Amino acid sequence: MQLLAGCYLLLAVAIVSELMRCTIGAIIAGNLAFQGVMYALGNTPAIDQANRADVLVWSQPITGLLLAYVMAIVVMLALTFRLQSRKTDFL
Repeated sequence: MQLLAGCYLLLAVAIVSELMRCTIGAIIAGNLAFQGVMYALGNTPAIDQANRADVLVWSQPITGLLLAYVMAIVVMLALTFRLQSRKTDFL
């Protein structure tokens, strides 16, 4: 889910800014954030416990995390469409 959110972040920056340097910055920031967030989540006791379980466990922190990613994707898409619709110059 985090990779999907990163792809939507990259798409949003590329569409809104239309600048190569901003898009490259979003790629770098997204990759670094991905590594940092995955490390931090892996060290969270509730998620670490779920990773060590033999069966899939849908605990409250995991469900909340998935919901947060879905909400972030929806907000990025809505903000992208909103900012793109306000543009007057597309050249």
